[in-house]
Amino acid sequence: MVTASAFGLSISAISVLRLAGAGPVSKRPAQAWSGMVRGLRFVWNVTVLRTLALIDLAMTGLYLPMQSVLFPKYFTDRNEPAHLGWVLMALSIGGLTGATAYPLLVRWLSRRTMLLVATLTLGGCTALFSLSPPLAVLLLLCGLIGLVYGPVAPIYNYVTQIKSPPRLRGRVVGVMTSLSYGAGPVGYLLAGPLFETTGMRRTFLVLAIPMIAIGVVALRLSSLRELDPVAETSSR
Repeated sequence: MVTASAFGLSISAISVLRLAGAGPVSKRPAQAWSGMVRGLRFVWNVTVLRTLALIDLAMTGLYLPMQSVLFPKYFTDRNEPAHLGWVLMALSIGGLTGATAYPLLVRWLSRRTMLLVATLTLGGCTALFSLSPPLAVLLLLCGLIGLVYGPVAPIYNYVTQIKSPPRLRGRVVGVMTSLSYGAGPVGYLLAGPLFETTGMRRTFLVLAIPMIAIGVVALRLSSLRELDPVAETSSR
């Protein structure tokens, strides 16, 4: 009931918004598919957006099963549901802290560095989960994941805004967001059978290996240097 009420309040608040320059309805695409295809084509043709979309697609598909499948199954089997709440809270607090600290961090660190640190840290912490650490260590690792990954969403939003023209911005944002949401169900479908056949520890390890590989490959991707304009980089 509370969640439904919150959604209703959000819908009511958004319904009264009016965007300047949105244009009349007559100038909008006749079909939603055509607008989506244009947005997808634009994202694919801009190297940095394509790179970010693929990284986010892969990392989201690998990460979400941990939070929604593996951790609940792990703590249910151990009859420790309260510990699951602590783990999710650690992830949330870390993520909130990292996102809030982004305006300060971006003054001292490049966006590329923050993205690489987040990717490699997530992979490393996931590998450590395979060791079944005690709760205190688990909470520390989850808090660290949230902390380093908190600034990632602001980075994606920043790059999407500056790389897309106003006439395509809504479509580009929609494509980037849809790819992220679409990765979750695929990850769930893979993580469930993997857990049933290999067990908890090996599943965490199997998820960690491609995460770390993505981070290592990202170190060599020149397109990620476009996350930081030359003027900003030289001012640091």
